[in-house]
This record gives sequence, structure tokens and C-alpha cells, in this order.
Amino acid sequence: MELHSQQYSITITKQDSATQHNILKEQYDYIYDPDNYLSADEYCFFDILIKSTAQTRRLALVSFPYGVYDEHPAVLDKQYLVVLQCNYLIKIDLENCCVVSCKEIDALGHLFELYRYGDSYIIYGELDIIRVEANFETSWVFSGSEIFVTMDDQAPFEMSNDRIILRDWDNNYYEVDYNGNLLVFKN
Repeated sequence: MELHSQQYSITITKQDSATQHNILKEQYDYIYDPDNYLSADEYCFFDILIKSTAQTRRLALVSFPYGVYDEHPAVLDKQYLVVLQCNYLIKIDLENCCVVSCKEIDALGHLFELYRYGDSYIIYGELDIIRVEANFETSWVFSGSEIFVTMDDQAPFEMSNDRIILRDWDNNYYEVDYNGNLLVFKN
């Protein structure tokens, strides 16, 4: 994933534990491993390359080897990068190249993707759609009757101007507003 602003160009790639621990440590300016997975046999991490007009820095966010998705894991928010990794929201200060906050999000199943909505964030998860405020406090959670994954080519999660459109494993269709209210349900 690549994110760009006037000040920053960021590239995020998912890596696995095939990299040797000592090589990993030598290649990064900052390593964040809140659950001490570097000492385990298996782990994965986001390799985050941050380029600015002043410097280029590299971070590693280390986590559990399963449940990390790289389709849309981060949002650039001024001088911060907000990353969804497993069930954690992690806020990185890009200027100082460090984590300034980290919060575990209470959810059922895996969390897949993170999106900006106004001054808050929308998280697309396996069983939950969650709106989280800028301070990482949960505003609401919406759950369907089955996982938000489809067996066909229809997108299970879409954001429009005024609603979130969802489809689940059983072909149920939902429309939810940005306050977490169910507007439409069809099965």
C-alpha cells in the first residue's frame, strides 16, 4: 500500500518471519513489538518506509503471524500514520518515527481494513463493522448474521457518501448509515 501527502510518501508491505532477527533489527530505525513476537518462531510485520523532504526512515510493526491484512491497513492523518494491525490501532508520529498510541479494538473475528470517515475511522472486520473516533474510542459496532465475506464477485464492504453497504456469506445485504443504524436488510 502506498500513501502520499505533500510532506510524506509512505510504502507499507507485509513481511513474514523468514527474515533473520538480527538483520531485521539492523534495517529499521524503529521496531514496535508490543506483544514480544520477535522472540517467537513465527511472526509477521508491516515494513513501513517513510520518505519526507528531510529524511527517509523505516519502521517495523511486529505482530501475530495470522490476521494481518495488507489490502487497506492504514490512513495518513496529517503528521500521523494510523495503522490497523490484527486488532490493534497504532498511531505513528511520522516526524519522530515512533508510536504515540496503541489500542486493542474489541471485535469478534479478524479486522481487515481501515478507512477515514470525517474525524473518525471505519474498520471493516470479519464479523463487525466498527466506527472509532480519533481518540480510538469505539462509537458503534454493527454485526450481521454471518461473516462479511462473499463467495462471488460482489464486494462484501463498500463505503458510499451516506452509507456502508455490506454483504455476508449467506448473501444477506445490509445498508448501514454512519451512525451504525441499519437502513436496509435483504436476504
